[in-house]
Amino acid sequence: MKRAMMITCLFMLCACGQGEDATNDDNNAGQAETEAVLYENDVFQIEEIDGWSVDEEATAEQEQNVIFSNGTIRLIVSIVSKEQTIDTLKKDVLASFSKKVELIEDDENYIALLTNRKENIRGDVYFHQGAEHQLIFTYMTPEQHYQESKGQINALNESINVF
Repeated sequence: MKRAMMITCLFMLCACGQGEDATNDDNNAGQAETEAVLYENDVFQIEEIDGWSVDEEATAEQEQNVIFSNGTIRLIVSIVSKEQTIDTLKKDVLASFSKKVELIEDDENYIALLTNRKENIRGDVYFHQGAEHQLIFTYMTPEQHYQESKGQINALNESINVF
Protein backbone atom coordinates (compact mmCIF):
# COMPACT_ATOMS: atom_id res chain seq x y z
CA MET A 1 0.00 0.00 0.00
CA LYS A 2 2.83 2.41 0.88
CA ARG A 3 4.51 1.58 -2.40
CA ALA A 4 1.33 2.31 -4.36
CA MET A 5 0.93 5.60 -2.49
CA MET A 6 4.54 6.62 -3.25
CA ILE A 7 4.13 5.80 -6.95
CA THR A 8 0.90 7.81 -7.06
CA CYS A 9 2.58 10.79 -5.34
CA LEU A 10 5.54 10.56 -7.71
CA PHE A 11 3.20 10.42 -10.68
CA MET A 12 1.28 13.48 -9.40
CA LEU A 13 4.50 15.47 -8.89
CA CYS A 14 5.66 14.67 -12.42
CA ALA A 15 2.26 15.58 -13.85
CA CYS A 16 2.15 18.89 -11.95
CA GLY A 17 5.68 19.76 -13.06
CA GLN A 18 4.83 19.10 -16.71
CA GLY A 19 1.76 21.30 -16.44
CA GLU A 20 3.87 24.24 -15.24
CA ASP A 21 6.38 23.76 -18.07
CA ALA A 22 3.58 23.66 -20.61
CA THR A 23 2.08 26.84 -19.15
CA ASN A 24 5.47 28.60 -19.31
CA ASP A 25 5.98 27.44 -22.90
CA ASP A 26 2.52 28.79 -23.84
CA ASN A 27 3.32 32.17 -22.20
CA ASN A 28 6.68 32.38 -24.00
CA ALA A 29 5.06 31.51 -27.34
CA GLY A 30 2.43 34.19 -26.78
CA GLN A 31 5.09 36.79 -26.04
CA ALA A 32 7.03 35.89 -29.20
CA GLU A 33 3.89 36.26 -31.33
CA THR A 34 3.04 39.69 -29.89
CA GLU A 35 6.32 41.53 -30.32
CA ALA A 36 6.08 45.24 -29.65
CA VAL A 37 5.61 47.37 -32.76
CA LEU A 38 7.03 50.88 -33.08
CA TYR A 39 5.05 51.69 -36.22
CA GLU A 40 2.75 49.82 -38.58
CA ASN A 41 0.63 50.63 -41.62
CA ASP A 42 -0.54 48.76 -44.75
CA VAL A 43 2.88 49.06 -46.43
CA PHE A 44 5.48 48.39 -43.72
CA GLN A 45 6.04 47.62 -40.05
CA ILE A 46 8.92 48.44 -37.73
CA GLU A 47 9.43 46.47 -34.54
CA GLU A 48 10.08 48.45 -31.38
CA ILE A 49 13.77 49.18 -30.77
CA ASP A 50 15.04 50.95 -27.65
CA GLY A 51 15.64 54.65 -28.19
CA TRP A 52 13.59 55.03 -31.38
CA SER A 53 10.33 56.97 -31.48
CA VAL A 54 7.87 58.25 -34.08
CA ASP A 55 7.89 62.02 -34.53
CA GLU A 56 4.10 62.40 -34.77
CA GLU A 57 4.21 66.16 -35.36
CA ALA A 58 6.54 65.87 -38.33
CA THR A 59 4.74 62.96 -40.01
CA ALA A 60 3.18 64.14 -43.25
CA GLU A 61 -0.50 63.85 -44.09
CA GLN A 62 -1.76 60.48 -45.32
CA GLU A 63 1.41 58.87 -43.95
CA GLN A 64 3.37 59.20 -47.21
CA ASN A 65 6.35 60.29 -45.10
CA VAL A 66 6.90 59.07 -41.56
CA ILE A 67 9.70 60.49 -39.41
CA PHE A 68 11.47 58.63 -36.61
CA SER A 69 14.23 59.80 -34.27
CA ASN A 70 16.80 58.44 -31.86
CA GLY A 71 19.07 61.06 -30.30
CA THR A 72 20.89 62.77 -33.17
CA ILE A 73 19.65 60.25 -35.79
CA ARG A 74 16.64 61.05 -37.94
CA LEU A 75 14.90 58.57 -40.22
CA ILE A 76 12.47 59.61 -42.93
CA VAL A 77 10.47 56.80 -44.50
CA SER A 78 8.93 57.78 -47.84
CA ILE A 79 6.37 55.70 -49.69
CA VAL A 80 6.62 56.11 -53.47
CA SER A 81 5.11 54.54 -56.56
CA LYS A 82 6.44 51.16 -57.64
CA GLU A 83 6.61 52.47 -61.20
CA GLN A 84 9.75 54.56 -60.54
CA THR A 85 13.11 52.90 -61.09
CA ILE A 86 15.75 52.68 -58.37
CA ASP A 87 18.11 54.82 -60.50
CA THR A 88 15.49 57.57 -60.76
CA LEU A 89 14.85 57.39 -57.01
CA LYS A 90 18.58 57.64 -56.30
CA LYS A 91 18.85 60.77 -58.45
CA ASP A 92 15.83 62.30 -56.73
CA VAL A 93 17.29 61.59 -53.29
CA LEU A 94 20.65 63.10 -54.22
CA ALA A 95 18.94 66.20 -55.63
CA SER A 96 16.76 66.65 -52.55
CA PHE A 97 19.59 66.35 -50.04
CA SER A 98 21.74 69.34 -50.90
CA LYS A 99 23.58 70.93 -53.79
CA LYS A 100 26.84 70.23 -51.98
CA VAL A 101 26.72 66.46 -51.55
CA GLU A 102 29.34 63.75 -52.05
CA LEU A 103 28.31 60.21 -52.96
CA ILE A 104 30.33 57.88 -50.71
CA GLU A 105 28.87 54.50 -51.63
CA ASP A 106 26.44 53.26 -54.28
CA ASP A 107 25.10 49.70 -54.20
CA GLU A 108 22.04 48.18 -55.82
CA ASN A 109 19.54 49.15 -53.07
CA TYR A 110 21.66 51.51 -50.96
CA ILE A 111 23.51 54.78 -51.22
CA ALA A 112 25.59 56.65 -48.66
CA LEU A 113 26.27 60.34 -49.02
CA LEU A 114 27.84 63.19 -47.13
CA THR A 115 26.91 66.86 -47.29
CA ASN A 116 29.72 69.39 -47.59
CA ARG A 117 28.50 72.05 -45.19
CA LYS A 118 29.62 73.68 -41.97
CA GLU A 119 28.14 70.71 -40.08
CA ASN A 120 28.33 67.69 -42.41
CA ILE A 121 25.40 65.27 -42.42
CA ARG A 122 25.87 61.61 -43.29
CA GLY A 123 22.96 60.06 -45.17
CA ASP A 124 22.34 56.32 -45.47
CA VAL A 125 19.52 55.64 -47.91
CA TYR A 126 17.97 52.18 -48.30
CA PHE A 127 15.48 51.28 -51.05
CA HIS A 128 12.96 48.51 -50.28
CA GLN A 129 10.44 46.93 -52.65
CA GLY A 130 6.93 46.15 -51.40
CA ALA A 131 4.06 44.40 -53.13
CA GLU A 132 2.50 47.66 -54.36
CA HIS A 133 4.94 50.40 -53.27
CA GLN A 134 8.61 51.22 -52.94
CA LEU A 135 10.00 52.57 -49.72
CA ILE A 136 12.92 54.92 -49.20
CA PHE A 137 14.49 54.81 -45.73
CA THR A 138 16.72 57.88 -45.30
CA TYR A 139 18.83 57.93 -42.12
CA MET A 140 20.48 61.29 -41.40
CA THR A 141 23.20 61.65 -38.78
CA PRO A 142 25.73 64.40 -38.05
CA GLU A 143 29.04 63.14 -39.40
CA GLN A 144 30.80 63.35 -36.01
CA HIS A 145 28.15 61.04 -34.45
CA TYR A 146 27.96 58.50 -37.29
CA GLN A 147 30.32 55.81 -35.91
CA GLU A 148 28.50 55.67 -32.56
CA SER A 149 25.10 55.68 -34.30
CA LYS A 150 25.86 52.99 -36.87
CA GLY A 151 24.72 50.12 -34.60
CA GLN A 152 21.39 51.82 -33.89
CA ILE A 153 20.81 52.36 -37.60
CA ASN A 154 21.59 48.72 -38.40
CA ALA A 155 19.34 47.46 -35.57
CA LEU A 156 16.37 49.48 -36.78
CA ASN A 157 17.02 48.58 -40.41
CA GLU A 158 16.89 44.87 -39.48
CA SER A 159 13.54 45.32 -37.70
CA ILE A 160 11.72 46.49 -40.85
CA ASN A 161 9.10 44.30 -42.50
CA VAL A 162 7.84 45.46 -45.90
CA PHE A 163 4.50 44.14 -47.18
